[in-house]
Amino acid sequence: MFGNRVLNRHAALMNRMAETLGVDLEEALRRGSLSSEEWRDALVSCASCDDPTGCVHWLGEHGAPEDRSCGAPADEAPDFCNNRLMMARLRTTLEKLGPIGAPREPARVED
Repeated sequence: MFGNRVLNRHAALMNRMAETLGVDLEEALRRGSLSSEEWRDALVSCASCDDPTGCVHWLGEHGAPEDRSCGAPADEAPDFCNNRLMMARLRTTLEKLGPIGAPREPARVED
């Protein structure tokens, strides 16, 4: 279906997109917010993109959160991104979970 070169290129693009959006894919995998099958499906979806050059251009205009010298922050993936909804879901989920080791409110017990 896709060769190693194509998959490696799109894995890098997908990781850069996640970083630009403030989504830590490794953390999502560790916390179970993203399964390995979902990651694989997202990679195939990315490799099926009709406009990877547009993605590279968009990423060049939006730096990762820790490096805003590259451009304006991004609140969401571009409309053409095949993984736009997944990235939004992961961002929301990881924000709700908070940093690893962060204290959580105790669960309420109803009488």
